[in-house]
Amino acid sequence: MAGIVAVYEPETTPQERETDFQRLLETTAQFKGLDLPVRRAIGNDCTAAKLDAPSSLHCGFARDEQSGSWLMAAGTVVALEGNNDPRVLLERLLRDYLDNSINALDCYDGHFALVIFNGRDSNLSIISDPMGLFAIYYGRRGRQILVSTSALAIARQLCSRPDPLMLECFLRSGRPHGDKTLWQDVKRLRPATALKISRGQIQEVEYWEPVVDEKLAHLTLGEALEQAEEAITRAFEKALRREGKVWADLTGGFDTRVTTMFMAKMGIPFVAYCLGPEDHPDVQISRLVCREMGWEYQHMPLPGDWAQEGPKWFETALHRGEGHLNVLQLAGVLKAQYDRSRIHSVHVTGGGVDEWRYHPYGSKVLIPGLYSRLDMDEIMDTRILSQIPLAALSRDRTDEVRAELGDNFTKLSSKYAEMGVLTQRDCIFIRHRHITNGGAYLSAEAGLQRGVLPFCFKDLESFCFSLNHSWRIKYQFYFIRNLLENGNPQLANIRTVIGGPATPIRVSNLDKFGPLWRHLINHFFNKASRKLFRKPISIWPDHLHSEYPLPDWKIAWLDWAVAENLLTPGKMISGALYNTPALAAIVDQGLAGNHQTGEFLDRVITLEMALRVVGIVVE
Repeated sequence: MAGIVAVYEPETTPQERETDFQRLLETTAQFKGLDLPVRRAIGNDCTAAKLDAPSSLHCGFARDEQSGSWLMAAGTVVALEGNNDPRVLLERLLRDYLDNSINALDCYDGHFALVIFNGRDSNLSIISDPMGLFAIYYGRRGRQILVSTSALAIARQLCSRPDPLMLECFLRSGRPHGDKTLWQDVKRLRPATALKISRGQIQEVEYWEPVVDEKLAHLTLGEALEQAEEAITRAFEKALRREGKVWADLTGGFDTRVTTMFMAKMGIPFVAYCLGPEDHPDVQISRLVCREMGWEYQHMPLPGDWAQEGPKWFETALHRGEGHLNVLQLAGVLKAQYDRSRIHSVHVTGGGVDEWRYHPYGSKVLIPGLYSRLDMDEIMDTRILSQIPLAALSRDRTDEVRAELGDNFTKLSSKYAEMGVLTQRDCIFIRHRHITNGGAYLSAEAGLQRGVLPFCFKDLESFCFSLNHSWRIKYQFYFIRNLLENGNPQLANIRTVIGGPATPIRVSNLDKFGPLWRHLINHFFNKASRKLFRKPISIWPDHLHSEYPLPDWKIAWLDWAVAENLLTPGKMISGALYNTPALAAIVDQGLAGNHQTGEFLDRVITLEMALRVVGIVVE
């Protein structure tokens, strides 16, 4: 996947831009763990370079000698028509762009960041992929515009001040959102967006959005399943056929099972893998699936000394994750990706299939018609904001954070106001969750592995967006269960982590779903008892299993963070955010093995490390 760096400044020569460009290039390469490129591309008022890695698909850049135009791409670009050979694809995309401008992207898909200099019109375009999964950032200082796949590199060069509201948002949700980063002067390009820069002016254009196809919405189940299989097969053919043997994420759930089922049916070679402790249900079920199906499989646990080894990866996790992901959790993901990258450079995940199962931001619905209005507070409370110890903060900005998120969600959903509440919720999920979760991880791994999420391609997103709402009810998963059963009955009959097989729930097989019914009853009593008695009550005891991070890891990492003064407000750049005695009490609880505050301390550590990179104190 690798990265891109560009500097634009009107009425300057390459020599005048060189110092700033070289500094941004070197910092980006350092943070992303990439080698400095030998070549760079020059255009009127701009300089750019592509940073490649062994996992890169589109190395170097394409050039049109006649016009002096050039194009560079990080990530994975897929041509929806014609030859998908990466050696010629970028040259064709450049010609298409010169002839048709942004409309050329109608014929392309994938997870990518593009930088294109149009020599005919002397402008520079920065373009994100349709789903916004591959992150590219930009910042401005006077008339100079800095572009990089590293937000931290831009923030350091601009000496950017942190955005107080985004720091608070991160502490509450674990992510920034929309085009925001932790820094006031650094923006992330939104999905399906092109920034055209000319004479120092920026024009922003959105070139794609998911649409509801009324013909698909009114298909019978049988017709929809048939058309879905055709659409999925087309997308997988374009996205994966050229890749050779790949890694395939496989857990005990539905999403990765659907993805691997189609890869197996199409003869796309893969090795299924699962990251986790030996006794984790995901590991046990994924191993069972591969044994039953005859698929190649590899369990990938973290090393036994990860408590001591982990801190050596935290800085890498910070730089690659931009401070937008929990570094303590991301470190283990990157370690596993590093190990896998020495065998195969591409991995495929089931991201996007969850939207085919149910409405992730409408999870309470049992009957689709029950939703009569778009309740932003419910989405935030159930899906975005986590419970944190507010007493540990020096100021409660909950109302401001909620207002900020609500404004963003309103912008995302307003185009679909006439299409029903669940469609609006789906749009919020697509435009918010994919960027902050799947996109954040996909971007963080760039340079180690190249991730491909076939269900996050345009045609499949729009297909799912148009599905009958009654087929997407939580736990019932009616459409996806039928898709699995039609595609491979043997695979569908293997148990899942939520209880029962992946087949449709019928009167004739209700007995197979005993674990699911127990889960739902426990879930109901758990929620009700929290409200009534302020403590969870379960009818049946949960089956205990190990889960990353292991308890002793958490204690060891807190010891490390304390030693590094990452949790001592008087010595923290971010110390003004916290109530010193309350934070100290939570740290002491964590060191004693009480981790009821969840990821809160992890987020505190991540923010402090990110702020130290730029060196600006929070006031």
